[in-house]
Amino acid sequence: MPEHKAYLLKHDTAFRYTRQVRQYLNEQYMKREREKSRQRTQAKRRSKNMLE
Repeated sequence: MPEHKAYLLKHDTAFRYTRQVRQYLNEQYMKREREKSRQRTQAKRRSKNMLE
């Protein structure tokens, strides 16, 4: 049983760490995507204004 408890402790710790890493990476990805989207929107506005 002590081996099982040690396994569960390691598993739980690794699970929490992995979840935090995934969350951080997802936040970074979403920041990049929002920035790309914002730049595309600004480019459309600029080209639209130049045509007028």
